[in-house]
Amino acid sequence: MRFHPFPVLAGIWSMGVIGIIVNLLSTRIENQENFLGLYAPWISVGALTLAGATLWAWFDYRHRQASSYFDILKEATKLCSDDFFPPVRRRREKDLTYRPYHQIYIPRKAIPYDHISEAHPPYVYGEQELVQSLQRGEGFLLIGQPLEGKTRTLFTVVQQMAGYLVVKPTRTRPLPPDDALAALKNRQVILFVDDLIDYVGNQLDLHEFSEKLRRYAGLMVVAATCRDGPELGTVKQVVGMGLRRFFEDIPLKLKLDPLTLEEKKALAEGIGKPWKPEHTALFPTPGSIVMEESLKMMDLRFQALSPELQDVLRALKLLTAAGILPHTSVRLDAVLRRIFKRSLHIGDCLSALADQSFVRKRGQPEPIEPEPVYLSIVPYSRHDNRPHNDFPELITVMESIEDVEGLRFLGRKLFESHDVAIVKQCFEKAALLQPNLPLILLDESVSMLATNHFEDAVLACDSILLLEPNDVAAWHIKGASLSALGRDEEARAAYERTLALTSEDWKYKGSILAALGRHQEALTAYERTLTLSSYEPQTWKNKGDSLAALGRHEEALTAYDHSLAITPDEPQTWKNKGDSLAAVGRDEEACAAYERALALTPDYPSAWRDKGSILAALGRHEEALTAYDHSLAITPDDFVVWGHKGNSLAALGRHEEALTAYDHSQALTTENPTTWQNKGTILAVLGRHGEALTAYEHALALEPDDPKTWSKKGNSLAVLGRHGEALTAYERALELNPHLLMAWYRMANLLEALGRYTDAEKSRLRALQLLREETDC
Repeated sequence: MRFHPFPVLAGIWSMGVIGIIVNLLSTRIENQENFLGLYAPWISVGALTLAGATLWAWFDYRHRQASSYFDILKEATKLCSDDFFPPVRRRREKDLTYRPYHQIYIPRKAIPYDHISEAHPPYVYGEQELVQSLQRGEGFLLIGQPLEGKTRTLFTVVQQMAGYLVVKPTRTRPLPPDDALAALKNRQVILFVDDLIDYVGNQLDLHEFSEKLRRYAGLMVVAATCRDGPELGTVKQVVGMGLRRFFEDIPLKLKLDPLTLEEKKALAEGIGKPWKPEHTALFPTPGSIVMEESLKMMDLRFQALSPELQDVLRALKLLTAAGILPHTSVRLDAVLRRIFKRSLHIGDCLSALADQSFVRKRGQPEPIEPEPVYLSIVPYSRHDNRPHNDFPELITVMESIEDVEGLRFLGRKLFESHDVAIVKQCFEKAALLQPNLPLILLDESVSMLATNHFEDAVLACDSILLLEPNDVAAWHIKGASLSALGRDEEARAAYERTLALTSEDWKYKGSILAALGRHQEALTAYERTLTLSSYEPQTWKNKGDSLAALGRHEEALTAYDHSLAITPDEPQTWKNKGDSLAAVGRDEEACAAYERALALTPDYPSAWRDKGSILAALGRHEEALTAYDHSLAITPDDFVVWGHKGNSLAALGRHEEALTAYDHSQALTTENPTTWQNKGTILAVLGRHGEALTAYEHALALEPDDPKTWSKKGNSLAVLGRHGEALTAYERALELNPHLLMAWYRMANLLEALGRYTDAEKSRLRALQLLREETDC
């Protein structure tokens, strides 16, 4: 450790105080007074000077002690390029791992990562918007491939944060002690993390570190980067190091917009490179321009490597593509032996590759860190440069070394291919190796739920809960799976258990409360979430859903609009907005909302169904039938849509076709009273009153207090000459709803036919009164 003056100054203080005390004790009282009178001014000046120097040294000593736990601990405005881009050391001219830094910089824009495939993303963040995001306490993560300029953009943004202290933790050291973090007390802190994947396999738990830092700092906000592709997948699922939770807690996840042709030209000319527009495709990123010579050099170096060393790099490329991180000697050796048929001394190979800059040199052997830029240019030379084709064999390799975590990572990666059989095989092999690891079963339950294998998902969750009865994720997945299976009571019990185990995760609590139908409480949870960050499109959408469930549709529309302002191409939000517009009678706008949802997702059956319902309400039954047919082409077993189709056919006078549609609906379920009532109505129109009466009886068995069905039953009974029963039916209908005009009118006719003229006149007068009231309205 370098020399520091604080211990020396502290020693001087101790010696000085002791010396004065000894001198005073060894002299007579009158000599003490003379001594103090003569030297007091000088002692005071010396003491104050020494006190000031000691205080300064103490603060500096404390800062240096804290700095030993951080790669960066510096005021944001005092950051320099060396903090982010260490300079090349002249004695290591062969080392190409250092990123070049140039004064010229092209300002960048970023878009939400979830919208990178869209031509017109909802939000575009310039650097000033990123600065403002940090000032609001909303951290962000830049996701992308190497050489896209993530670190340089982050450096430029963070450097503008006046009054903030930038902290970058040392990933190879454990959690800093309280003394180290005390230096950050009440400061505004930016936690800078350059590439989350580098924290896989290292000592520091990022989530725990950030939470501890948050307790000390007056304000803590995250600015970070992460490599895209399999590395990002690993961050989302890695066990330990708190990476997954740390990743999830970052509000804004962004990707840099590519440079335009003009910007590429400006960058190349700014670093003194000749630029040929026809070569633009060769330089997709800023890094490919500024590191062109390094990349060419590394390509030549790769070609000059021995075949054995080339295969070491290919093995590392395969592990990276599979998301099996960190790279360890055991994993690398197994892949080389089983797939590349190489038996090598791993340590010697890595030393040779480090000398050539393909692997980073480190003070400790594990984990192995290939230089990502140069690994990306390594040709795989197997299966047409497609490492994915070796994934099935990689399952056997991971099984042979009993690498449970490797199998988990690979299973999650294979899940992207939607091959359920091979995903299950991967997780089952992991479970055989370590049957009591709930995380394996949790991975399997997630994959089964996502692929609609709900029974398998429930079984996996039950296995987890035998081992870990309080596993929140397992209870949640079980609830969702049971709900999808229609086992509502069991689903409710699972959700209740999830809620009991959930603490202060307000976003999570909101969704669970909504699933339980406790929408007012869910709204409170959503409000808490939105207070922390307003950039939460899913939370705005969920808030709208709960408001709609409470019948507060105007407020729901406001929430949906907030969500759509952030993610305008979310079909479910448009569909739900259409439902609320329909509920408040804004049918034309509702129809437009459904059409927007269908433009985004043409195979959206419930949007087709609800669009059909709106068209039917507007009297546009032919168009409604087209919408219903679209819905049935996707979900032919939807009994509700068959019933709606029957209604529109009936409205068009196509009664026999309407009966066929109702029969289709009843073949799927006989438990829908509305379909029985509507079928009875059509049979009555066709003069088939006996059959109509049977249909009404079925409807009333399911819903015995429906006044309209009693009234229609009375009509058919009257036609069949069963006047006493008809009269009883009308009376029951009017008992349930005294405002049924046609029931009063038909009952008047029936009473007149029975010779009860006085009662008939009373019924007719009541019908006329209701008619006047309707006319006045």
